[in-house]
Amino acid sequence: MSRRQAYRVPVPDRGNIKLSVEVAGWPAIAARICDATADGLGISIPSEIPLPVSRGELLRLTVWLVHENRAITLEADVKTVQEQGDSRRYGVRFLNADRARRELSEVLGLVFNRRSAPRVPAQPGQHATVTAREGGSLEFKAAVTNVSEGGVGVRLPLSAASIATNMACFVNLELDDDGAKVTLPGRICHHQSASEDDQWGIALEVDPSLLDEQCYAQFRSYVIDRTREASIPA
Repeated sequence: MSRRQAYRVPVPDRGNIKLSVEVAGWPAIAARICDATADGLGISIPSEIPLPVSRGELLRLTVWLVHENRAITLEADVKTVQEQGDSRRYGVRFLNADRARRELSEVLGLVFNRRSAPRVPAQPGQHATVTAREGGSLEFKAAVTNVSEGGVGVRLPLSAASIATNMACFVNLELDDDGAKVTLPGRICHHQSASEDDQWGIALEVDPSLLDEQCYAQFRSYVIDRTREASIPA
C-alpha cells in the first residue's frame, strides 16, 4: 500500500459489499475490507484460516456489490502481511487501478482519488447546475456523485457535445435540504464514459479573484460533514 501517495481511509461495514479472495490452488476465502486507497485495499482474514501468500504474490479479489446484485473481479498483488490479534491483515495493490476506480467509485467514492483531498459520496439525490464561465453556451443540470475540498464529480445520462475537458465553468450546488446554495468556479478536468451515463470531474479553482471566500467556507464545511457521515457505520 502507498505511504501517503494516496489517502487511506476506513471502509465501514454496512453490509453493501462482500469480498472473497482466491490464490492459485486454493478455494475462495471470505475476507473483510478494512480500508482503501486509490491504488488498493487493506483486507482482513481470520488468523485460523490459512492463506499461504507472501509479499509479491498474486490474488484474485471478487467484490460483491450486494445492493446491485453483481460482482466485480479484480487482480491484485500482496504488498504487506501483518498479524493483528485474531486476524491477519493484507495490504494489496490493484494491478489495474483505473479499472478498480471505475468499477468501485460508486460504493467506495470516499477513497478513489489521487489528489490532495479525499472524495466523499454526495448526498442521495443531490444535483448541481454547471454553466460556462467565459461567455459560452454551456449549461446543464447533473447528478452529483462525489465531492472533495478540491472538486466535484457529476454524472449525466447522455453525452453532451458542448462539454469538453479544460472548459472553465461555474458549479451551482445545493448543499442542504434547507436550500443553501453556493456558486464555485471550476474547470472540467476529467471525463469517463460508462454504459449508461457520462461522468465528469470538475476541479475547483481556489483563486481569490474568482472564489467568494464565504461560499468556499460553506462548501468546505459541507465536505467535512459528509466525510464524517461517510466514516460512521450505519
